[in-house]
Amino acid sequence: MKKKVKKLIDWFYDETDRGEDNISGCKNLYELVEKLQYRIEDLENEHMLLLKEINKLKSTDTLR
Repeated sequence: MKKKVKKLIDWFYDETDRGEDNISGCKNLYELVEKLQYRIEDLENEHMLLLKEINKLKSTDTLR
């Protein structure tokens, strides 16, 4: 099982700019998953803010 997890982690971070930092900064797989979950939440928040701005731009454009 450990080989399979290591292979999955290596594949996930293959040729990324922060892969080695993420792997070395986490003591175990659970910390890595938690870190990824926080990042996903941040991305979802940014996505919602972008959608809000897009809708605001669309609404001001239709008023003209």
